[in-house]
Amino acid sequence: MQRRSLTGTDAILFDLDGTLWDSAPSVSGSWQRALQRFAPELRPPITADEVRSCMGMRIDELGCRLFPMLDDDARAELLSQCLMEEDAALRQEGGILFPAVPETLAELHKTYKLCVVSNCQCGYIENFLRLSGLANLFHDHICFGDTGRSKGENARQIILRNHFQQACFVGDTPIDGRAAREADIPFIFARYGFGSTTDFDYAIDSFDELLYLL
Repeated sequence: MQRRSLTGTDAILFDLDGTLWDSAPSVSGSWQRALQRFAPELRPPITADEVRSCMGMRIDELGCRLFPMLDDDARAELLSQCLMEEDAALRQEGGILFPAVPETLAELHKTYKLCVVSNCQCGYIENFLRLSGLANLFHDHICFGDTGRSKGENARQIILRNHFQQACFVGDTPIDGRAAREADIPFIFARYGFGSTTDFDYAIDSFDELLYLL
């Protein structure tokens, strides 16, 4: 397949986890606290690496991965408790930005409209923007919790509502690649992140490589 051109790019859509920051230690700790409180014997402890392997999934998919032994109602109740614990933790702890993210975004902001597109729940992107101090660099954001739609559909929606002429998508998982294909925009694969794929138009090994690529 011929790779899509970045010529004329006016907007950059970013995945969050594994692309801009790593919140897995905070998330795994908060989910483990919820698990210990409500179902301590259900499964082994939730680790940061296990959370990283699930990053990019919708919350319902993540629940099926981590708690396959539960029926739908019990899983939904436990997920609700985990997300409340996670939100409280992320309001205080947040995640760890990948190297060169703040300064690279500041440079990109001078030329492009920057947006976040994530499969997370409502409030997660807002926590990232507040704790990172980068809110002023982003033009818009959207997530699965906002719309209940796929990442590709959300990418299309944010492009349409902002009247972008040529966007591209930066992410670290095959889910991000499929979202870019669904939105018919170039996909830049962040190889330093959590996932692996061979289906991309371009790849970067560190976040600041975006400055040279774009």
